[in-house]
Amino acid sequence: MLLGLTIRDVVLIDRLDLAFHAGLCVLTGETGAGKSILLDALGLALGMRAESGLVRHGAEQAVVTAEFALPRRHPARHLLDEAGFSVDGEGLVVRRTVGADGRSRAFIDDQPASVGLLKQLGDLLVEVQGQFEQRGLLDPGTHREALDAYGGHHAEGAALAQAWRAWRGLAKEREAAETALAKARADEDYLRHALAELDALEPQPGEETALAEQRSLLMNREKLMAALDAALDELAGERGGERALNAASHQLERLRDKAAASTASRSTRCRSCAPRSPRASPRSTMAATPWRGSPGASRRRARPMSRPPRASATGGARRRRRSTRR
Repeated sequence: MLLGLTIRDVVLIDRLDLAFHAGLCVLTGETGAGKSILLDALGLALGMRAESGLVRHGAEQAVVTAEFALPRRHPARHLLDEAGFSVDGEGLVVRRTVGADGRSRAFIDDQPASVGLLKQLGDLLVEVQGQFEQRGLLDPGTHREALDAYGGHHAEGAALAQAWRAWRGLAKEREAAETALAKARADEDYLRHALAELDALEPQPGEETALAEQRSLLMNREKLMAALDAALDELAGERGGERALNAASHQLERLRDKAAASTASRSTRCRSCAPRSPRASPRSTMAATPWRGSPGASRRRARPMSRPPRASATGGARRRRRSTRR
């Protein structure tokens, strides 16, 4: 039963609240008074196609709210239960909004709903009688209810519906159990695979710490390489230490070569100063004294004991003849 109808910004209606009582309610008026607008507003609340032309000029949206009395055994309750809507009490409120852009939204007891569900609910709540209404007999959706009502099989139909709902509940439980079983098998396969990988890895005590240190070192590898490259650039640069070390090494090598050459020339002079004959001259006796330096040095230098007197030319010639005769 329709209890009330509230209309906001529909065609020419700015604001209208209607309340209906039990029994026959009649709306009368002249042609063009707006009776059809009331029917269009009610149809909009029951899932009729929404158009932007229904919105009053200058308004942002049109809103229609209809309130119904819903007995406990009304077939609309079964439809709402299947759709997941819980209806408390004996009343039901449906609401429909249409924007100026043609978009619409539907609500059942202030819960969002689809327009299709709202249309199915409207067919169970309101029966509109009009011209060519006999065509409703051709709707297959009404044939079963008409046949059950004619045969008086309300109890059998209710038992069948109860059995069907129980079967659907058991089917859902079976599907849930099969899903849980498949998930458990998948988890078993994963755990077996993980266990096989752990057995292949053979983790050792303290290995995690070592791996963490190695990972930290590898993570800082780029930073270490950059620091080493920078240090090499500093050493090999124009002002680096490598160039200074090379220069010092060259200087030391030159000093070493000079020292070796000086030692070789000194040894040669000492050998040239030594007497050629094994028999020493009485006037040019040379005494060998050790070289002043480290003890046990092998090199010696010749030091004259006394300067011999200068000999005359005749004396030298005589000595040469004597030595020739010998």
